[in-house]
This record gives sequence, structure tokens and C-alpha cells, in this order.
Amino acid sequence: MESSFNPLPYTAVDIAKAFLERAQADPEAKQDISNMKLNKLVYFAQIVCLAVFGRAIHHNNTHAWDYGPVAPLLYKKIKQFGSRPISLNAPEVEQIFAEASPVTAEEAVKSINIVWNALKGKTAVQLSMMTHRPGTPWEITYEKNQYGVIPLALMKEKKFGD
Repeated sequence: MESSFNPLPYTAVDIAKAFLERAQADPEAKQDISNMKLNKLVYFAQIVCLAVFGRAIHHNNTHAWDYGPVAPLLYKKIKQFGSRPISLNAPEVEQIFAEASPVTAEEAVKSINIVWNALKGKTAVQLSMMTHRPGTPWEITYEKNQYGVIPLALMKEKKFGD
């Protein structure tokens, strides 16, 4: 993790839980949050926090995997669900996220809310396609170093592509 972006004290798992909490509380939200969708929401929150506040929302690396950006720490925690929806209402999901820290920092909450309000209606595939646009940090990294770490500086600079 690049230290020049003074990351907030959260993990990708903490940020993911914040998105699951929003899904649970939002009657308009599509309840289809899969591993893929959750990883993309966390990625977009990282981009927004970097672009708006100049800080990383979490301190875990994000990698350029085939279907888009993935935080391996988060992926490993929830991979057992495959493409099935993940909900905090399920005891096994609640247990996975039991030790996640509450997200309270203003920059993080604002970034998560921006992403949630803009993207909650998108499917995992739609979010993945957004990350695959030419000139995006995922596309640039994947072309040079498939499965490599997507640099925070590239996320801040390129955001959503050219």
C-alpha cells in the first residue's frame, strides 16, 4: 500500500460491511450484492475517497483480476458465496463480518454514500464492465501486470478512464 495517500484506518472488509449495512437499510436497493458486486463497490469507494479527499479509504491492496478490481482480503472472506447474494441477515455472513470495524470517519462515510447512491442499482456485471473501460486503472494495470496491484496514484489520477 502506498503510504503517500495516508489511508484511513479501515480494511476492505470494513468498507464492504458498510455497503452491506446500506443494502439492508435501503428498501430501494437491489438485493443482489454478490462477491463481485461488493468488491467493485469497495473499489469505487477507494477511487472516490482518493479523488475527493486525497486519502485511501482502506489500507489493503486492490488487484487487477480478470473480472475487474478485487481486494483479495475481502474476496477470501466471502468467496464461499460465489455469485449468490450476500446479506447481513444471514448468520454465516454476519459471523464473517462480526469483527469488522464500524466506518465512522467523515471522508469514508461520504465516499461510501456517494458510491452507494450512484451504483446501488447496477449489477455486478455492469460494475465490472465499468472497470474495464479503456484508460481505467484496472485496464492499465491488467494490460501491464495481470493480477498485479492497482496503484493508488493511478486510481486517483485516472479514476474512471480517459
